[in-house]
Amino acid sequence: MKFALLTGLIALILAGCMEEKQEIVVVSKKLKKQSETSTAVPDEFSSMAPASSGTSYWVEGTVRNDGAKDASNVEIIFSCTEGTETRVLVATVKTIQAGKTVPYKTKGYLARYDMKLGEGEPEIIKED
Repeated sequence: MKFALLTGLIALILAGCMEEKQEIVVVSKKLKKQSETSTAVPDEFSSMAPASSGTSYWVEGTVRNDGAKDASNVEIIFSCTEGTETRVLVATVKTIQAGKTVPYKTKGYLARYDMKLGEGEPEIIKED
């Protein structure tokens, strides 16, 4: 009885330790930026227009589907830092055919300080 219990416990531990092969793989990623400066036109309620300036940041690259089936509604979540704050940039890919590599691009984020791409791999969420 003890041997069966011990064997089952070891099997559970080993199953939890084995890393499952990731079907969706980020092949390339690059943080891009573009400086932006805009001034708003004064409206009837204010005499001075607020000026907004900063740099727009986004992540773009390619993602591959190593699975046997097409993947749909894949979200790729990148962690970035702006100064001391953490920001999240998300790319959504509608469909990735099995065995194919496709491009992705996150929406832009207007930052006042320099942004850096976080260490490690991005989180990938796919619809089952």
